[in-house]
Amino acid sequence: MSGGQYTPRDETLPARVVTFFSRCPDEELNDQDIAKKWHVDPKNVKLQLQLAVEAGLLKIDGRVYSAGPNIGRVSPSPAAVATVNMPSQRKTHVRTTIDIEAIAFEDAPAGLDSPKKAHDRWVDKMRTMPEGKSFAVPLEYRHALRAAVTALHKEGWKLSVVNEGATVRVVCKVSPVPAAREVVS
Repeated sequence: MSGGQYTPRDETLPARVVTFFSRCPDEELNDQDIAKKWHVDPKNVKLQLQLAVEAGLLKIDGRVYSAGPNIGRVSPSPAAVATVNMPSQRKTHVRTTIDIEAIAFEDAPAGLDSPKKAHDRWVDKMRTMPEGKSFAVPLEYRHALRAAVTALHKEGWKLSVVNEGATVRVVCKVSPVPAAREVVS
């Protein structure tokens, strides 16, 4: 890339740095300054700017960059000028610090009560099912039903889930004597 034929593409780190130095030729930035200004990893700065240095657009002295002898050869495009001070598109997450001890409790706003989860609603419905009865629902609910049946088996219920093509049927064979009859009454 010798001979100054390299021109960095718009919106890349080399284009932003070359545009910066073409507008401020007396400035100097080290790799940490460049990384912070354009939100890039400081370990990658040297590699990303290598072609611009080889083309003479930038000059490097140790870790400090400045305008190179060929900086005037490149006239920055309007897009490069517009993005010279913009950070890169890389997302950075900054976690805010919270003083946990300073958190004050307040009344919950109305309407924030979360509805019962689907699993709990299935369990509640099946607890009211008398022995010898069944119900069928579309096959897509089979996993939720099997999970609810498993929870009720631990309480002494004897339920089965039977696939019937496009539907699944839950059959109550035995309900626990005191618990089921109290709920049904």
